Amino acid sequence: MRGALLAPPTALSPRTPVWKTLAAAALFASAFLMPAQAANNEIVGAALKAMVAEAPLKTGSALADANRDKIRAYYASRSFKPVWSRDAGPKGKARALARELQTSLSHALQPSFYGFDEIVRLMASKKPEDLARLDFLLSGALVDYAHDLVNGRATTSGAIVENRVNPILLDPAKLIEQAADSGNLPQMIAGLVGKDRRYLRLIAKMVEFKRLERNGFWPSGDITASPKAMRTALSITGDLPINQATKAGPMDAPLRAALKSYQARNGLAADGKLGPATAKALETPLSDRITKLKVNIERRRWQNREAAGNLLYLNLADTALKLVRDDKTVGEIAVVRDDALFRDLPTFYGQVTAITRSTGGNLALSFEAENTNLALPPKAKLVLGGNAVQNLSLLKPFMTEADGAKATAATLNEKIVLAKPVPLFLTYLTAWATRDGTLQLRPDRYSRDGALKAKLGL
Repeated sequence: MRGALLAPPTALSPRTPVWKTLAAAALFASAFLMPAQAANNEIVGAALKAMVAEAPLKTGSALADANRDKIRAYYASRSFKPVWSRDAGPKGKARALARELQTSLSHALQPSFYGFDEIVRLMASKKPEDLARLDFLLSGALVDYAHDLVNGRATTSGAIVENRVNPILLDPAKLIEQAADSGNLPQMIAGLVGKDRRYLRLIAKMVEFKRLERNGFWPSGDITASPKAMRTALSITGDLPINQATKAGPMDAPLRAALKSYQARNGLAADGKLGPATAKALETPLSDRITKLKVNIERRRWQNREAAGNLLYLNLADTALKLVRDDKTVGEIAVVRDDALFRDLPTFYGQVTAITRSTGGNLALSFEAENTNLALPPKAKLVLGGNAVQNLSLLKPFMTEADGAKATAATLNEKIVLAKPVPLFLTYLTAWATRDGTLQLRPDRYSRDGALKAKLGL
């Protein structure tokens, strides 16, 4: 169809009126003039060219400004044609990005992280210098938002922080170019999120809790003082069958079973009794639960690669070493909690380099971090609980055949340095959702949630 519209006029018969001949020729010529006329960005382009020449570059993004030469070269390559605006005002692409920044809340991020208020103000202006400034701010916002979606917002630079995963490096100029060429900006940004089901499940839980909060479904007041309020809360959390939710009367077998389920999901002793720890967990306001989910959504972003192949996975808030093969957990081994070691260990990718017996007869895994800037405590080891022989049997599929042969089930009385180290991902999650949608919560044993909450502006 587009080809037909731009095709040259066909030969006209002698009976064709002259006005039709001239009109056809004018229509054909205008088809080629339209793109140049539609651009209408020369005035903003001139203002943008002047801004590009300024030092330092001010995009509102430290990451983009650090790559100022690449960004300047990109704008120069397009003759300083704006990416996001025209002389008449912002392009539809600019409005699309503004909407994406506004909905960053769905990723537990904040529009204010990306200069949203100033972007909105400038989008209402017709001044060339404002539109040029808008172009820079939108480019910078895109760079920062993309980085945060791919790697998480918590930085890995400077002093030891909770996240020490090597970030995936994004080229700011390439990102801006990709956005300029994209016919579907929301789709481009969605592609940055990836397909990590664990991340998406937590977002779904956050949306569900926000809906409960907005509609006032969560019981108010002292929940544990009223069996009816407890039934309501435990039915909402999925621990009590819905047909038991409105039942009157004191504690009974279904309510005790629901309490046991709730305790197990919260990392508490599952005895079905309403002790202080259980009461405190039940009394947690819905707003605090939502914040907890947001904090852990950020931690999920730190797992910035697929868990392909064989992998050992340890959540320091849970201390069960998960044995993962092809992104599926095939077994678990309890880890002896070492608070002195675990308290300051950040999230990182690394590898298990050796297996030995500890003085108590348990297996101990020596490990190191992938990030060479991360200095782990000397002789950092994960001591495995339970039966050493059984644990070794579970670990064998993760070792080379030669290593497995050396690690005979009955005798492991010397250190085995693995010929091929086993990948290890170590993290600290106080909330996650399982495949069936069940929410698992753990106490913030090492008091990390508060610091990350502040960093995320929550």
